[in-house]
Amino acid sequence: MTALTARPGNALSGSAAIPGDKSCSHRALTLAAMAEGESIISNLNIAEDVMRTMRAVEAFGAVVEQDGERWRVRGAAWIVATVTAIGGEADPARWDAMLGAAKADGDSLGALVECVATGVPAGWGAPVYAKLDAELAAACMGINAVKAVEIGEGFGTTVMAGSASREAMATSGIDGGISSGQPIVVRVGFKPTSSIGIGGRHDPCVGIRGAPVVEAMVALVLADHKLLHRGQCS
Repeated sequence: MTALTARPGNALSGSAAIPGDKSCSHRALTLAAMAEGESIISNLNIAEDVMRTMRAVEAFGAVVEQDGERWRVRGAAWIVATVTAIGGEADPARWDAMLGAAKADGDSLGALVECVATGVPAGWGAPVYAKLDAELAAACMGINAVKAVEIGEGFGTTVMAGSASREAMATSGIDGGISSGQPIVVRVGFKPTSSIGIGGRHDPCVGIRGAPVVEAMVALVLADHKLLHRGQCS
């Protein structure tokens, strides 16, 4: 057996061309399509199913262009979740001070996250058993620390007259459990961190970390309904 001796040396630099992986190619296209601005993907695996993913993200509004051996993807940012309030305060300028005070006191704050999905075609969902709004609510309620979900006009409809509610429904993203083609708005309420006053590291507000989780949950539900719609109507 030949002996191999490895000796310490200086840092190495350079580049290596790694063969494209289909699984990574699907994910890279999907992430680039959901992001804002332009992403550049190199070494994409151009398999038939990857090309189908490319056509799918284009259908949602992303722009995919080949640039030599690279691909440029201008994202549609079609599902975006943001924190809109912390501890009941909607002014972001006050959040740092509030979080600092809560942490110093060994306390925590809740948060409200709003997710907007644009470019969803009309017709996804069902009037009873696979209602799009019901499944969005169920998925978001499955996220740890979530205690409330509001979709579209939500609780605001409880104080509206029927005429005003009907007008609001005309611009709502979901009507009768079925997508209308308008943007879908989901608001998710995160409770304050419950593990306070004990040892260890605890965030003063878990809702901040929850925003990308809400995005992912909404994306998964919409992906399911895209497949359901295709199976029923194609």
